[in-house]
Amino acid sequence: MLPALRGETSRHDMTSMTVTKFRRRLTQEALHSAFGSVAPDACVRHQVRHENSLFPSHPLEAGRQFSRLCRRMADRGALDAATERPYVPWLSRMRSAFWAAGAQSIDIEKPVEGDTLSGVCDLVAVGGEQTIAAEVKTVRYGSVATPRLRDLAQLAAYSHVLLENRSRPAPPLSAWLIYIELATRSVVLMQFRDASRLAAPVAPLLAEVR
Repeated sequence: MLPALRGETSRHDMTSMTVTKFRRRLTQEALHSAFGSVAPDACVRHQVRHENSLFPSHPLEAGRQFSRLCRRMADRGALDAATERPYVPWLSRMRSAFWAAGAQSIDIEKPVEGDTLSGVCDLVAVGGEQTIAAEVKTVRYGSVATPRLRDLAQLAAYSHVLLENRSRPAPPLSAWLIYIELATRSVVLMQFRDASRLAAPVAPLLAEVR
């Protein structure tokens, strides 16, 4: 049985800096200084079954279509054959990874808000011995061997907020950066078992960009 997915319908009134704005304000120098030496604890590449599928040539549109499918998985309606069904093998493989990690439910586009940052995390999985914060990035062409620094900064920011809001005691928080590679037909999981290690640079960076 795969984890259930829950669609979030409520949104916080977000008065702090958004994670998107925080991410965009970081210079390349700041990104390299904060995250250049940060490596995942594990990087796992899963192949998906081969199908002759057509995807948009523009990377942003492919990413939007996969994001829409993730949101649709909270309902039981029929999938659109052209814009949703081709991505199902990637989504199924990604969900299986959460299931294998012990997740019992997955919040889709989870609103999070702390004292200094707010935003919407792609996925927050709950259950088992850990909570998992995940950001999902669609890669239309090529492959990703190491985490992209701005993606790391985004995941670190959400981890920072989730850690800030956690009650004690609570299961450990892990962080996953997930790359959906369409050309290589792969799901790449870059896993940080202790999200606090990834989130550590966020507070000093906030002091610089506010």
